[in-house]
Amino acid sequence: MHLVLKEVKMAKTDIHIIKVTESWLMQKAAAFTKGGKESTLTLEKAYRLEHSPMRTQMFWIEMIAIPTYCSVHLVRHKTWIEHFVQSNREDRGGNKEADRNTPINHGMFTNAQELIFMSQRRLCYGASPATREIMEDIRETIGIVDPHLQKFMVPMCVYRGGLCPDGNCTFKGMQMDHYGENYFKMFKCIPNEMNLRYG
Repeated sequence: MHLVLKEVKMAKTDIHIIKVTESWLMQKAAAFTKGGKESTLTLEKAYRLEHSPMRTQMFWIEMIAIPTYCSVHLVRHKTWIEHFVQSNREDRGGNKEADRNTPINHGMFTNAQELIFMSQRRLCYGASPATREIMEDIRETIGIVDPHLQKFMVPMCVYRGGLCPDGNCTFKGMQMDHYGENYFKMFKCIPNEMNLRYG
């Protein structure tokens, strides 16, 4: 058995994504949770339920020449992810004049669960605009290698049906328009205007 790798490069931020695993592995993991019975679980359903076999879906993500401070924001994510960040040490080819805006390369080996979690934080309009743009580019590129996952990569306020966990949502309806309508259709519900908190 061999892995079929799907690699995609997008335009805005120089991002390359390889999907390392396929849905058969998720179904095999799901079968183990059902006593070995064959699973017909789909990626979309696994992502919607956030069923643990979704974590078998692994991705290698390369971000080329992103600002150091954006890399620092992303490296804060620690669960189900490993980061490989270009060093600025002079003895390793780094730039002795490096500062927070110095472009560096950042690789991530992660799974679907962590990408959903990261999106909830990094697609928020309260997040750093540059980091948010990188996360949006990751989401857009994921849509090519795993369109089912892309649909569930939404900001926290959308994930929570229009409720901002900080109580000071800055999106003023923009995210609900951009992400929300299709997201809620997958759950067959649309929050009414009274549920939306605009901060």
